[in-house]
Amino acid sequence: MIKTSMFKILLLAITGFSVINLSCKKQSSEEPILSTSPTFDDPIPYNLLGQGKLVFKRIGPLGNAYSRINVIDIDQKRCWNIDCGSAMAPSVSPNGDKIAFMKWGTDQTIWDIYTMDIDGKNQIDITNLEGWEDFPSWSYDGTQILFSRDIFYSNTNYIHGLYHQSPVLNTSNLVQVLDYNKIGWAPFYLANNGIVSSSSAGKLLLGPYTFDADGSNNKLVLPQDVNNDHKICSPAISPDGSKIAVLSFKMNSDIAVVLFNPDGTNPDTLVSVSATGISDWLGERNQVSLCWSPDGSKIAFTRPDGVEVGSHIYIIGTDHSGLTQVTSAEGVTDFSLSWSRK
Repeated sequence: MIKTSMFKILLLAITGFSVINLSCKKQSSEEPILSTSPTFDDPIPYNLLGQGKLVFKRIGPLGNAYSRINVIDIDQKRCWNIDCGSAMAPSVSPNGDKIAFMKWGTDQTIWDIYTMDIDGKNQIDITNLEGWEDFPSWSYDGTQILFSRDIFYSNTNYIHGLYHQSPVLNTSNLVQVLDYNKIGWAPFYLANNGIVSSSSAGKLLLGPYTFDADGSNNKLVLPQDVNNDHKICSPAISPDGSKIAVLSFKMNSDIAVVLFNPDGTNPDTLVSVSATGISDWLGERNQVSLCWSPDGSKIAFTRPDGVEVGSHIYIIGTDHSGLTQVTSAEGVTDFSLSWSRK
């Protein structure tokens, strides 16, 4: 629990956020904040991406000069920025019309889960609960938002678990799925950003564990490394539940996209590329991210490629073909990827 709290405090240091400079409201129908950061004009290879919307976090260069959520609308061949203060960990809904994210709550001391329209309008705090709520993700059918929640009363009395609720301001439908304290998942939770992925088959994946939607049948399926000194991060289950993808990396060396069977067997390295910008665990968290395309044919991942910081988005086909760089703005850090079906 202490490690989790320290991590959340360090989130501000990682991203360069200011607690005072908040730009989102608890509930608002106003236009999104006008961007003071450069326009999102990367030359996106739309024709190679497939379909849906690719949503991610971008931090600007030179001491994190700006922080925003970016949207690539593949079908419409356009992209845009959403400036939203301390917003972190964006997750786009399966139908592509909403984004869930974590942000400082209205009292500016804890993280809450917010939703907003895909254009940044109608930003609403949907949890507004006691304690921290962070790292949201959507169920496969889009009816629930999953997130981690922490309440610290004392060294022997605290809540640390996975919850879900519908994506509206109605905490009466709050349901606990997992109690991290009982199953000892905290180290894996910290190592993998707490992001849950879900499949049409009903399986969920958090860190190296799979489990059913109600938290039952949890199984440790992934190793902690692939090639001894390489770490595993950002595991995600495929849309149909037939494969698990992970990033395997070595600091200041290389990063690889690796596929596993659902039981963690038969590792298959899709691609391995140099990664020059990973220098410490803060950098790892800030720069490493992965997600599946909605049809399961591609993996989007971030490659740390700056001298000290910075990363860009790439895609690779699950058949080992088509390695393509997607974003290219100089000096930026792109991470926290999610991909909708529409």
